[in-house]
Amino acid sequence: MKRLGKKLISVFGSIIFSGRRKKIRIEEVKSVLIISMYFKGDALFTTKLLPVLNELIPNVEIDYLVKPRAKEMLINNDFIREIIEFDYLKTADYEENSGFRFDKKKSLLKLIRKRKYDLCIDLTGKYSTALLALYGGFKYSAGINYNGFGFCYSKFIPVDTQNSLGHLSDKYLIVLKDVFEIDDNKWNEIAKKIHSECIYKITEEEKITAAKILGGLFPNPVLPLISLQTTAGWKAKQWTHESYAGLIRILLKDYNVVLLGSESDTEFNNFILDSVGSNFRKYFISQSMRINSAIISLSDAFVGCDSAGLQIAGITGTSAVGLFGPTNPDFSAPAGDNIRIIYNELPCSAPKDSQYCTRNAGKTCRTLDCMKSIEIETVLKHVRDLILNHSKKTFAFNE
Repeated sequence: MKRLGKKLISVFGSIIFSGRRKKIRIEEVKSVLIISMYFKGDALFTTKLLPVLNELIPNVEIDYLVKPRAKEMLINNDFIREIIEFDYLKTADYEENSGFRFDKKKSLLKLIRKRKYDLCIDLTGKYSTALLALYGGFKYSAGINYNGFGFCYSKFIPVDTQNSLGHLSDKYLIVLKDVFEIDDNKWNEIAKKIHSECIYKITEEEKITAAKILGGLFPNPVLPLISLQTTAGWKAKQWTHESYAGLIRILLKDYNVVLLGSESDTEFNNFILDSVGSNFRKYFISQSMRINSAIISLSDAFVGCDSAGLQIAGITGTSAVGLFGPTNPDFSAPAGDNIRIIYNELPCSAPKDSQYCTRNAGKTCRTLDCMKSIEIETVLKHVRDLILNHSKKTFAFNE
């Protein structure tokens, strides 16, 4: 029924709004609003297209519309002029507290229309973001869509990023190619000229702050530092607290260990550390994503599930062990010789061309055997190997 409903919406919408379809003239685009309203990692993946967009349109003004939870992923990005936060659009069926708030939506639409952007690129693809593209006063709009609302755009990009092979960051980049209908020869020339990667910049001030925090915790900075992020966008992606506690007990014999998170992660992380021993709560650092990222960049190794922290480790060159279960690592795992991915495939795991497992990304799974099957010994083996063969020079935190 859901598929039929989307099909009917798409058909009738395409008839009613048939006049909206038009070729996007790149020479008329000077300002762009990119809509990325999912989680932190999704916003980060979209940054891969920014250097290419700037190459296509030199000095283009780029703004972002994101959830507040993702803003910190885009700060200090030289390609971004302004980040607009908005928390009152429901774009996921979990961890969402958007509320209806018609007044807030009206104010957002008024703000966007006032800016008079030349182009909107919707990389969220929900009916709510499609309607923004439709009524936002844009000269042109383009986007992907999962709800049958492709008729809202000047140019609909019929790609299902969640059900097609390849990393999400590469798919967002290819969307840009399709927006401007760039032929393969020109696209290959751009690829040779620009080595496009996801962008996340940590300032020296943030690193200094992180170093001071670590210096206060660890009187012996000679030991390698292992940072862990135990939480993720939704609970099904998390390793068990018993497993984390067991891992930490062993790691503390040879390494400095710190748990990273926000205030909302306090209960889970303290639960883990209480299982290790009552004196270890001090090793949970509740800071902003920016400072946590700086700590990851100073770490010798990182351990975490499919999360923003794992992506930061990949970008900053920190060795990492990524723990995957209900999500397919081919869609989001960082690459590199110093990255280890643990993914125990089960009959209910995601197909090769799907981002999520057959249990609604684990949200309807009662057992979460995929995460429970990850053994402490396997994680520990990878951590020790990374420290031995890929460790950074340990940072002197007390200097």
